Amino acid sequence: MMSDFRILSSSIRRGSETDEELYFLQQHYRMPTRLLDWTTNPLAALFFAVEKEEKEEEEEDGELFMMDAWRFEPNAERKAYGRDFLGVADAGHPVFRRALYRISQWSKDPFPDFIVPIRPHNFDVRINLQRSFFTFHVPGQPEITETINPSLIRFNVMKNAKEQIRKELDMLGIDAFRIYGDLENLAVTLCKTHDV
Repeated sequence: MMSDFRILSSSIRRGSETDEELYFLQQHYRMPTRLLDWTTNPLAALFFAVEKEEKEEEEEDGELFMMDAWRFEPNAERKAYGRDFLGVADAGHPVFRRALYRISQWSKDPFPDFIVPIRPHNFDVRINLQRSFFTFHVPGQPEITETINPSLIRFNVMKNAKEQIRKELDMLGIDAFRIYGDLENLAVTLCKTHDV
């Protein structure tokens, strides 16, 4: 899938993206990856928690998660490829690049044995607008729990409060266009604004 994405998307992206940047794009445009999207903007997170899916017949409660990415496994040794790992990686960090090399080049290198928090470079409009942040999940650790990160907190967003929250986010300028930054969502936002 990664190779197909690289080939088929080549005419609609700038063309000089690194493997890491392509992987972030794949996640952001709904391809399955080992990445989980986060944001450093709480209003963007709330937007996603209340976002209405067109195909949904009935809304369900939303969820909002918060954590301190610097507090992953505070008592565990986090070592990969012969080096200690502490804190948050950026897109060029050797631990992330080597783990991704296994995926992009079919390498036999092992994955790290811990979830890696990653801050991407803001090379894409959508990644920038959403203040994106990711966690790279390794086999055996598909989810983040309070054991893995003791700062993890979950908030329930009641389905009967979603419509009011959407209205309040609109008033704050948090809408589909300002989250996605594309022409389709500009049209959606303008139609909603003008009640069309």
